[in-house]
Amino acid sequence: MKQTDYRLAAIMYTDIVGFSKMMGENEAETLNVLRTHNRILDEAVEACHGTVIKTIGDAYMVDFRNTVEALQCAIEVQEKIYEYNKQTGSYILLVRIGLHLGDIYFYEKDAFGDGINIAARLQSFAKPGCICFSQDVFNQVLNKVDFHAEKLGRVSLKNINKEIHAYEIETKNTEFDTEKTSRNRKILVDPVKSDENTDYFHNTGEKPVGTEKSQEDTSKADSFIHKIQDEKSGANQSSAFESQNTSEGNEKPSAHNIENVGAAFETIALAAGKKISDFFEKLDAHQKKSKKNKARCDGDCEDPAWAEELEAELQDEDAALYYKKVLKKLKKENTQWDFARVQKRARARFTRVVTGFVGHLITFIFINALLWAINFAVFEKKDDIKGKIETELQIAEGSLTENEKAGIENLVNKLYEMLSEGFFPWAAIVSFAWGIGLVSNFVEIFTEYKKSKELQNILPLNEEEFSLYLRIAKHRSEYIQHLCSTITIPLFLRFLHVLFSFSFPWHLIVTAVLVFGLIMNSINYIPKRTKYVDQLCELKNCDNWRSLFE
Repeated sequence: MKQTDYRLAAIMYTDIVGFSKMMGENEAETLNVLRTHNRILDEAVEACHGTVIKTIGDAYMVDFRNTVEALQCAIEVQEKIYEYNKQTGSYILLVRIGLHLGDIYFYEKDAFGDGINIAARLQSFAKPGCICFSQDVFNQVLNKVDFHAEKLGRVSLKNINKEIHAYEIETKNTEFDTEKTSRNRKILVDPVKSDENTDYFHNTGEKPVGTEKSQEDTSKADSFIHKIQDEKSGANQSSAFESQNTSEGNEKPSAHNIENVGAAFETIALAAGKKISDFFEKLDAHQKKSKKNKARCDGDCEDPAWAEELEAELQDEDAALYYKKVLKKLKKENTQWDFARVQKRARARFTRVVTGFVGHLITFIFINALLWAINFAVFEKKDDIKGKIETELQIAEGSLTENEKAGIENLVNKLYEMLSEGFFPWAAIVSFAWGIGLVSNFVEIFTEYKKSKELQNILPLNEEEFSLYLRIAKHRSEYIQHLCSTITIPLFLRFLHVLFSFSFPWHLIVTAVLVFGLIMNSINYIPKRTKYVDQLCELKNCDNWRSLFE
């Protein structure tokens, strides 16, 4: 093979955790552990048809023909090490393993390429006693090897610019990791709360519902986070974050998701252009404050102020639009349900709709008054307009060709014909069409008023009950708007039909289509509303809709 020839290979990269520290404490005993490690690796590699490219102290770089053999070897290594750890009275042996499928090439008895670089970075990224591998490996071994892996999503690997999605197999060796080393990893955390069931994948390849959004948010955050981490590597490691799984029973995310809050700080700090040192100072202060709040409130308090402060700092940043959405979700999670606040928002919404309608009405009156004034002015001065047209035609007659003269004469004759007839209310077309929008706006006032009144008088609702009520109110509003359109649009079309004196009643076709659509909507609306009302009444232990307001 030529030195520059590339080939596809499955690369396994291994490294002993804390080897240098062990050598400093007891060199002779550490060398015995190393010999055991090398024996386990050599036997597993040979059994899985691998080839050791090279060893660097306690690290192994191994080439496999395919990803299946590579993963089988990694699992076997961890199992053999676990058997050793259970029996040893000496140092515990913890190994990180990274796997990747990529191109490599050989040069002077050494190997290079992205396949090796990424495998090495995944090894560094793995927790002690675990196997970390890329999406490329996962795609190949799916349904071929029996394993249980945690999906880490998109990860930031030092000096790797490619988009890497990683998985991790946590082996039994993690129970020997008493110091919990490397727990502060550079994982790109989706700061939105997730269920622990969405983070794990079996080798069936089935993906639990709810992971798509997490991956989307994580991908957007990646380009910002890894820049901070590269510049700050080695400094203030306590401020790095690890992915956390939140169980369904955790009702106080503000007290338990301090690391997720910190991840949002890390992402948004760079987007806002803040200095790295300032960011870590703020982050440390927030963590201390969160711990104090947790101790003082016994985990039953909320701290959404940090999100509001960051929102204010992000007003002039391009990245703020996305991260404000993330903050809004976090702030919602960290805020307890308050039905009184919902009622207040409903009143505020009604006030905004009324204010918008008043502005709309004033604009409608002013513009249409102007249009009608122009309409009447043109009709009253039609003789003057005819005279001016004739004068201008006489002046320009010498410079026009025969074809141009014929075209202009045809246009002028049509204009004279219009001016010679009675008053033509063209402004009414604009007024009527605009009026449809005004009526729709008024209907919105009615629906918002009804919604606001109902929320003031209804029995207190929890989040699930309020969600059902919103569905009822939404379907009702849509149905009323549809009914309004079915009435106003045919009236407008009838007006045009009369105004232009059409002989064929074309407007009846459109009217029939609109009426048919309303009938179909009614057929769907009634059972849907009944369904949601019954569900809400069942939750509130009420007999009917009216009893909800008693």
